[in-house]
Amino acid sequence: MSYLLTISYWIDALNVRIARVVVWCTLVMILLSFLNALLRRVGRTIGENLTWGTATDLQWVLFGFMFMMAGGYTILTNSNVRVDIFYSSFSPRKKSCIEAAAAIFCIIPFSALVIWMSWPMVFNSIFIWERSTVPGGISPWLVKLIIPLGFFLILIQGVSVAIKHIAFLTDKAPDPNVPFEH
Repeated sequence: MSYLLTISYWIDALNVRIARVVVWCTLVMILLSFLNALLRRVGRTIGENLTWGTATDLQWVLFGFMFMMAGGYTILTNSNVRVDIFYSSFSPRKKSCIEAAAAIFCIIPFSALVIWMSWPMVFNSIFIWERSTVPGGISPWLVKLIIPLGFFLILIQGVSVAIKHIAFLTDKAPDPNVPFEH
């Protein structure tokens, strides 16, 4: 079990590192949005088109990256939306049973299904070398690739959740229901 807990630790660490990248991507996206809005406003004032197509494309690529790549971290920090009417009053062992079952029967299979279903779209987009409709824009295959990558992070975080909760239920690890700190 200690080997599996080590794997769980590395999965958690990977998602924490990716979350840090997502934070910086958020800042870049905000700055790009501000710059584009400013250029659009100045362009209207002087009667010129000052917008930059690549920056506009980069905004939505960064948004997709942020949204998809933060999924694993969301599960790690228990920030996902849930209805806590009964759950909050459950014992740590009962919570761990629910979390392990949710990871094994929902998170992992659903993530695997999305990965499996999205690869043909990604491969086709790369195969035909799909291009942006905006001059100088970013190729759509890059954004499509983010879908299976994001769900891969969710899948491995589901594995990590299952490992930690099963280890707790077998008295081989501390309670994983305490808030995550990094």
